[in-house]
Amino acid sequence: MNTRFNPQKFLKITRIFAFIGATIALAQTALSEPIKFSPTEDLTIGIKNPAISDGGNMLEGSTSSDKWNRFVTIDGRKLSAEKNYTVKFSYLLPPQNDFVDRFIYLCVRKKGDSSGASDYVHERFYASRDWQEAEVAFSTDKEVAEYEIRLDVFGKTEVKIKDLSVESTSPFVFLPIETNINPLKNGLKNLPTGAKEFDVDLPKPEKEIVVNAEDFGVNPDAEDCATKLNAALEHCKKIGASKLVLKKGRYKIFEEKTVLMEGFADFTIEGGGATLVYRKRKARNMEVRNCRRIEIRNLNFDWDWETDPLGSLVEVVGMSTESPESFIDFKFYEYEKFPQRQVRVANLSCWDDKLKCVGYEGGSGMGFEFRRGQNKPKTKWISDNVLRVYASPGKISGVRVGNKYRMQHNYYEMGGILLSNNTHTTLRNVNIFSCAGQAIVFNKAQKYTYLKNVSVDMPEGIPRRPLSSTADHLIFSQSAGFVKLEDCDFGFGCDDCINMHDNSLFMSAYSEKSLRTRNNRNEILYRPGETLELRYGDFSPTGVVAKVVAVRVLDAKKKILEVEFDRKLPEEKFGGFILFNTKYGTRNVIVRNCYFHQNRARGVLILAKDVTIENCRFYHNEMGAIKIETGYTYTSWCEGYGVKNVLIRNNTFDTSNPLGVKNGGKERDIYISIYMRNDPSNSFTDYPIISDILFEGNTFKDSFGLIAYAANANNLAFIGNTFLNPTPRKNALPYRGSFQFLNCRNVLLADNVWIDSPNISDVGVFVKPGEKSEISISNNKITVK
Repeated sequence: MNTRFNPQKFLKITRIFAFIGATIALAQTALSEPIKFSPTEDLTIGIKNPAISDGGNMLEGSTSSDKWNRFVTIDGRKLSAEKNYTVKFSYLLPPQNDFVDRFIYLCVRKKGDSSGASDYVHERFYASRDWQEAEVAFSTDKEVAEYEIRLDVFGKTEVKIKDLSVESTSPFVFLPIETNINPLKNGLKNLPTGAKEFDVDLPKPEKEIVVNAEDFGVNPDAEDCATKLNAALEHCKKIGASKLVLKKGRYKIFEEKTVLMEGFADFTIEGGGATLVYRKRKARNMEVRNCRRIEIRNLNFDWDWETDPLGSLVEVVGMSTESPESFIDFKFYEYEKFPQRQVRVANLSCWDDKLKCVGYEGGSGMGFEFRRGQNKPKTKWISDNVLRVYASPGKISGVRVGNKYRMQHNYYEMGGILLSNNTHTTLRNVNIFSCAGQAIVFNKAQKYTYLKNVSVDMPEGIPRRPLSSTADHLIFSQSAGFVKLEDCDFGFGCDDCINMHDNSLFMSAYSEKSLRTRNNRNEILYRPGETLELRYGDFSPTGVVAKVVAVRVLDAKKKILEVEFDRKLPEEKFGGFILFNTKYGTRNVIVRNCYFHQNRARGVLILAKDVTIENCRFYHNEMGAIKIETGYTYTSWCEGYGVKNVLIRNNTFDTSNPLGVKNGGKERDIYISIYMRNDPSNSFTDYPIISDILFEGNTFKDSFGLIAYAANANNLAFIGNTFLNPTPRKNALPYRGSFQFLNCRNVLLADNVWIDSPNISDVGVFVKPGEKSEISISNNKITVK
């Protein structure tokens, strides 16, 4: 039997930092004298003419820039390696009536890093009329001496902060997994059952009328096959055809046009093994809109890699961190001369040359021109296959000569197949070998959709193909639910394999009957006539469902709008209102016998209700296998209408989260929580917006850290799962194979089995002392295989 990890030693309280005036006092847990540090060496104040009051506990001042301002910086050399800390403070940041978001930005970041890639943690704290409490937890690693704790302020404003402390007191107790704690005789009541079975109707044409695409000029020599296919589709609609047939072959679409299928009923596209090959700069590959009972089958999609690669493998062969001309030299080592001389550097992911995919332990990436034309770096060709990319010293501080990356030359633009506002849609035997943008998108009231043997994956045996889609493989941006995936294969894409959600909104009170937007995203959701459910800023119901009657511009430059409703609105709570459009709701989703693998980001994101994930395999999902969440931000995305009744059973999770993404300071395979105001966040809600989730009969192999980190969840169960860890890790984490629960209610861990291994220490559950009664642990065991 291996030596067991001592949780009491791991959770030992070591020291407390206290901010007093312009100095920091370090108090040992033993009765030793506090150590005073010079404010010029260990604490810096970045604003001019700061004022200290309240007996030395409060710091106040004015920022001068309308962008970023350094406020307080604490040197990380006074923190200990591999410890848990919590930063606490109170702040007053008065809002102003100019539609500009101002906030305190707390981060624990490596010195000199301007990108934030090294952060232990970061979070925004927005303006408020009253004093607010702030608290952020983080864990350190062996490089802690190179870090600093920063409180920056965004925007020109008055700001006050008081009672700042950095405490090493861990908030958790450890519950060993083999002990019975709060056993429930019959388990949780009403265990989740997941989605109900349903059928998607196939086309039912009154008569068979077949049209051949070849008759409209679709042939391998043409480069405008989108135009020709659209002509064939228009003819099909005109004569009431039941089927459009393509011959096997490769057909070029080198034009800025979309293959459009709109308003069809009881219709089939028979691809016959044909492949549509794209090269363009805008327009989606195919759109299917407002159709009923249609099927697309035996059709392939690809990109013109010979002329315009979507991504490349590169190696760092030189670099300089000397400002202002710091740079990295990337060698495109699979090419003697790279074919696209106007190359775009969108994103770089660390490349595992042994496994031939992104993500490895201790690796990291870099982001540049995510959106075309935005944050475009200066570049210069040094030779036929070496590109110099100029970047700030902080951005490239973690780069080393010899590092290999996958460089993306595209991200979100264009996209593959859009399914929008259709009912009873089937994709069968469809292969997306490569795609610029998101491969498959569901939008609007898309309902009753079946994907059978659909692949978003690289073709085998073709060189210089390091990716499939340059963004998500499948994303639900909005839907009316009832989706089934069977025998699908999603891999090697540059974002999540599946992201199922609905877009929501966040707005602030403006008048008795109106709200103001925080940004200009998702305007389609609040057009006049749309009906919205209002939730408070903690997700709790207001009881109000209201119709939009008018939308007016408040600030055209900042794109801030006033949205007027047909009735009086309730008082604002928790900073504003979350709004759900009642027309949509992603629910009743079945994912069965699928393979999700070797992609950037996560395996499956679940922001939906009534979901079943069963008999699937998850392998080497770079940032984790499953993410269950819902949330909103002030400045970017707002996603999900809540999560309820999710069943995840009989799946295999293998080598999840090799990149080592952390929540609550710990790496994890599974993530369950909310986000509020910013993403990620450490916010909590008492409203059960995430509830009724069951993991049953799954096998977890070679986790890097926790099996699951869960916060703000209700009725959560892990029953009859098996955990194996045969592979040693470079960074042997003492909590490998354990769980952490925070602000969760009614949690059950029962009948789970851990195969003993020298690669795990004690396994169990980390939980706050006051929440121990919410956790039931029974009949789990650690055994020799």
